[in-house]
Amino acid sequence: MHNKKGFTLLEMLLVIIISGSLLTTIYSVMVTLPRVKHFNDARQALIEETNGVMNRFAELFQDYTIDYEEYFNRSKIGTQTANGHYSVFSAYGNENSVTTYDTWHKKHRIKYCSSGQNLEGRYYSTNNCKDGEIGITAQNNKRQSYGQYKMLFRDVGVNTDGKERLNPTFNRDGATPDPTNYFPEVGDSDDRDLGIGPVAIPENPQEIYLISHDGQRRVFLRINETENGRTIQLLRLRGFDAGSDHTFNSEDPKTYDGEIDTWACDYGQGFNCNGTAIGDTYDNYKLANNVNDGWVNLFDSNISVKSWKIHIAPNTNPDYAWQKKDVQINPYISISLTTELNYNKWKQKLGNMLSGYTYSLKGVYDTKGFYLK
Repeated sequence: MHNKKGFTLLEMLLVIIISGSLLTTIYSVMVTLPRVKHFNDARQALIEETNGVMNRFAELFQDYTIDYEEYFNRSKIGTQTANGHYSVFSAYGNENSVTTYDTWHKKHRIKYCSSGQNLEGRYYSTNNCKDGEIGITAQNNKRQSYGQYKMLFRDVGVNTDGKERLNPTFNRDGATPDPTNYFPEVGDSDDRDLGIGPVAIPENPQEIYLISHDGQRRVFLRINETENGRTIQLLRLRGFDAGSDHTFNSEDPKTYDGEIDTWACDYGQGFNCNGTAIGDTYDNYKLANNVNDGWVNLFDSNISVKSWKIHIAPNTNPDYAWQKKDVQINPYISISLTTELNYNKWKQKLGNMLSGYTYSLKGVYDTKGFYLK
């Protein structure tokens, strides 16, 4: 018998194959384990952040209700979209379509509805008001002032008491009120709340507009899409009685008249805009000057919004349209939100593990405090 003094070729091949397989397995495990950990961490972050945003929505709807003024404004100026949100700037109720001597001043103005007359174009006919036809279209680049939607449900009739109430519309030079241009029909005995008016909510709304129950603050929500993904953005506005030109001009009869006419980005809540400062003691409160001014992201860049769908009812303010039985329900908003991990941020760490993973939530929010206004 001969003692073996070494491995045969076959044995050496088997050792090499087994060792290679073992090393490959170890390498694969070492590479995969961090990815699994990253994926689990990312998935947990996605779930927690999505839940957090939906919880914030629930908190908002405790103090806010549907902003029918802004929805009507939006429905008239146009609902075309770009980058996931509406592309036409609405000015948030700080401007309107009223002109003086054929000059559009882009200031806060309210026109009234009358079944009795339409003197020199200063009034809308009540029929036009009921249909929402007030000269604002997606083509003429004009907007509606905050408070105009409410006035479309009223008929000021004719002048029954002979008193002259100043129409806060400026002269040709835009400096002083015009004493010959007034609204004597407003505020007298034949004024009527018709309880009938136009639909405010456009079909398939893409953004959420809310107003606090005391009418002092507004919150808007929208989708914004960039090359790095899609996120939800938020804008907060604060209301002021700063006059038609939004500067607390002491010569403006609309300054401190008891009605909000100015909506500035809420600097006190961390929302900074680049438009005109409203002045007085509020120099840091500025008007938004374009459709993207002042918005902030709710999600960080690691998460992207795959889809969100909004349903709002009723489509007409039930408090104003009290004669329409089909809208006499508590206003509510339904939100369906689906999020995913941002591929651009996670592809190096996770590779194809991201494929198809999403997280979906749906919430229905009853803004019953609407009737407390």
